[in-house]
Amino acid sequence: MKYLCLVYSEEDKLHSLPESPKDAECLDYADSLRKRGHLVGGEALESVQIAAKIPPARVGSIEVRPVRQLSP
Repeated sequence: MKYLCLVYSEEDKLHSLPESPKDAECLDYADSLRKRGHLVGGEALESVQIAAKIPPARVGSIEVRPVRQLSP
């Protein structure tokens, strides 16, 4: 079974709090998950208007989220 983990935070507070994780910590954690076979994807999304043309958008909604690029 696969799961998707979405992390919600206020972008302006993401790196401003003392307990905020650093990119290196996030990268290390992702590497450890990948090595154990628990991380199977993590691709970034581009800001596009393609979602509005997806047919189910006519009767519902399509969620598109930007993904922050982590730098080592």
